[in-house]
Amino acid sequence: MSDDVLTADDMRASVARALGGQTPATLAAVSYRVDESQKRLFLKAHFAENPSEADLENIMDVEGEVIADFPFDYKVDTEFELVSLTRKLHPLAGGFCYEAGAPQPG
Repeated sequence: MSDDVLTADDMRASVARALGGQTPATLAAVSYRVDESQKRLFLKAHFAENPSEADLENIMDVEGEVIADFPFDYKVDTEFELVSLTRKLHPLAGGFCYEAGAPQPG
């Protein structure tokens, strides 16, 4: 990360680290968008099936770890979406920072 600007590479690396091998089996993707003017980071967890309570707790832990990666004063909001993998996923404006089956940084 440079000059307090969140990049797609920063987000991919941060989410991969935060998931740390404990990725819920039902998680299809995570997307994000950044609102620089309000210093807000939005995450969206796209689940392929109904997530368990443990899956939701895992994503909330990911939220905490992701925001801790960035030294500037941002707030984070996370939303959840249940999607069918037979239809196209609709990421937040920043794009995907995790996709099941895609190579992850690290």
